[in-house]
Amino acid sequence: MPPNCPNLHNAERPDFTTDEYKDACISLINTGVPAGTTAITLAQIWTFNNERDKAEWDRAVADEAQAEEAARQLATAAEELLCQQELVEKEATLSEERKKTQKQIRAGPHS
Repeated sequence: MPPNCPNLHNAERPDFTTDEYKDACISLINTGVPAGTTAITLAQIWTFNNERDKAEWDRAVADEAQAEEAARQLATAAEELLCQQELVEKEATLSEERKKTQKQIRAGPHS
């Protein structure tokens, strides 16, 4: 459950006494739950599921943050390696130019 989804910590428990949940309450009554406690039972189930989902949300957020930090560290390391490689290449080029210049000096002005 990535952070692109709604934050489950902000979820509001529905009102299970409304007509929208009438069928769910009847279903609970049919399984033996006393009629006066069906809305409370649904609220408890919702709360249990929401707490579980919030814990999963928190883990996903932490995992994503950890992955982003690892990616940043890899990008930084790659950038440092590229800079080092460029420096080595520049030093090699300068070294070659120095060798050519020294050869030309040793060979004299008429070579």
